[in-house]
Amino acid sequence: MSKYKHKDKVEAWTKVLMGNAEHMKSRVKLSIQSGALMTIIIGFVLGLFIYASVAKPATTASNNNPAHQIFALVLLVIAFLGSIWWLVANIMQLVALNMIIKGYSAEEVRPIISKWIIIGLVRYPNRYLLESVDTEEELSILRDKIENNSTQDEAQITETNKDLVKSNNNNDDENDSFKFVNEENKE
Repeated sequence: MSKYKHKDKVEAWTKVLMGNAEHMKSRVKLSIQSGALMTIIIGFVLGLFIYASVAKPATTASNNNPAHQIFALVLLVIAFLGSIWWLVANIMQLVALNMIIKGYSAEEVRPIISKWIIIGLVRYPNRYLLESVDTEEELSILRDKIENNSTQDEAQITETNKDLVKSNNNNDDENDSFKFVNEENKE
C-alpha cells in the first residue's frame, strides 16, 4: 500500500508542475519524440510479423515453430501496447504543462494532473523536485528576484555602453587632434 494518497500526489505534482513548467515541458517533448519513434518501430515490426504469418503460413521446418511465432507475436503486442501507454501518459503531462504555461489556475489544472497520475502510474515526486518549489510565496519571491536581476543587468549594460561611447568619443577627439597636429606639420 502506498504511503501517499492520490490527493497528496495531485497536490504535490501541482506544485512541482506550476514551479517548473517550462523546464519540464522541454523534457516531456523529448520523451514524446522518443516514445513516438518507439511506437512506430514496434508497430512496423508487429505489422510485418502479422503480414508474414498471414501471407505465408509456417512450414514444417524446425526453425518455424508455431509456438515461437505465437510467443514473439504476444511479446510484440505487449511492447506495442506499452509504447502506446507511454506515449499517452506523456501527452497528458504535456497537456497539463501547456495549461499551466497558458496561465490556467491550479484548480483548473488539477483534474488533468489527476488523470495523468492515474493513467501514467506516476509516483509521488521526489524530494529534489519538491525542494525546488515549497510555497507560492517563495515562487513569487523568486520571480521578483529574477525580474530585479534582469533590470539591474540591463542597467549595468546601459551604463557600460555609455562608458564605451564616452571612451570612443574621447578617442575620436584624440584622433582629431592628431590629425590637426599632422596638418600643421605639413604646412
